[in-house]
Amino acid sequence: METGLEERTQGNKERKKRYLESLEIEKVFSSAESIQIELNGKKYSGEIHSQKVGEYVVFKVDNVDDALTKFTIGYESVSFKLIDNGKMRSFPSRVTRKKLPLLLLKYPFKEAEQVEREYERRNLKIDTPVIILKRENEMVPPEDTGMGTIVNISEGGCGINTSLDIRKGDRVNFYLEVFSHVHKIDIDRGDETDASTGSEGKMLDLKGVVVNIRELTDGMASAGLKFYKLGGGIKNDIRGYMKRRIG
Repeated sequence: METGLEERTQGNKERKKRYLESLEIEKVFSSAESIQIELNGKKYSGEIHSQKVGEYVVFKVDNVDDALTKFTIGYESVSFKLIDNGKMRSFPSRVTRKKLPLLLLKYPFKEAEQVEREYERRNLKIDTPVIILKRENEMVPPEDTGMGTIVNISEGGCGINTSLDIRKGDRVNFYLEVFSHVHKIDIDRGDETDASTGSEGKMLDLKGVVVNIRELTDGMASAGLKFYKLGGGIKNDIRGYMKRRIG
C-alpha cells in the first residue's frame, strides 16, 4: 500500500517537474527573436501558430519545399531552433501530424545539450532613428521618435539601446546602412566604410517588434527586437552583412 502511494507521489512530482520545465520553454518561445525547425538536416523558418504547454506545438512553415511535401511522419530527428538573446538554442521534438504549411509537433521538455552558435549575433555600434509605429491598445504620440544605437544583430533580430519610452510589444521602424562592396570595419567605432569606392552603401528600412526590455542606467533601455515584414531582398542583405561582420 505504501509502495503504491510512494509511486503515485513520485509520479506526480515528475509530472509537475516536467510541466514547470515546459513553462520555462514557453517563455523562451515567446521571447525568441526568430524560430526555425530542423528536419532531416534542413532548416525551415516559420512561426508558432498555436501551442498547448507541455503537450503540442503547431508550427507554420514559411516556405514549403518538395522535401517537406514528401516527408513521411516517423521518428526522424526534429528540433526547434530559436535565437534567444543572440544565441541559438535547440529543443528536440517530433512531428506527429502534418497539414502543410502546418506541422503538429510534440511539446519539447528539455534543451539539447549541444547548442549551435552559427547564428549568434554580431556586436556593432551604429546610431539610427527609432520610430514607434504601433503600441498595443494605446495610441502612439507623434513625438515618439528618437535616436537609438544598434548594439548587436542577427538574421532574426537585433538589440537597440535607446532613451525612448519603448515597451514590450511595440512595433518600431529603424535603419541600417550596409555595403555591397569590399569594405573595412572600424572596430572601435563599430561602423563600416567602403574601402573600394568610398560610397555610402545601402540603407535598409527595417521593422521589428520588441520582445524584451532591460533597463540600463541614465534613463536608457536595451530592447531586443524580432524582425518582421522583411522582404527576401532585405533578408539577403542582412545575411550578407552578417557574413562580413567580425565582431
